[in-house]
Amino acid sequence: MATLRNYRMTCDFYALTRVDNDGSPVTQYVKVNSHPVKCNLDLTLSRGAKDALWTATVARPTDRTGILMVAGDSPTPPKTGYRVKMVTGPKGVFHIQGSVDEAWGATLSHYEAGVVEVSSLQYRGDMTNGGGK
Repeated sequence: MATLRNYRMTCDFYALTRVDNDGSPVTQYVKVNSHPVKCNLDLTLSRGAKDALWTATVARPTDRTGILMVAGDSPTPPKTGYRVKMVTGPKGVFHIQGSVDEAWGATLSHYEAGVVEVSSLQYRGDMTNGGGK
């Protein structure tokens, strides 16, 4: 298994959860890890046939896409649908798209996931209704 010292960045994972707000059900992103998770986020890679190619959108900048790598022995493994808020490394909130793969090597195993940046138009405070500051 990979040791966590190989990873230079840290992030927090958020899962979409139903909570009650004064008796009304509301969905919001809730942090699922207790400590920042060691990771690497490469915004220049794409995994060939695994990651979708994003089309340009008129009247707004294109979303940043890349690969999130998390150590195989991480206490909180990534899951599809999680939001990833970078604590250190590239600023931004990213959404895990598609499948999370477990990559194996001779001495190193880790999780890989394709991510796309959450549009800044969806930010609503501290991860409520879609984004972060």
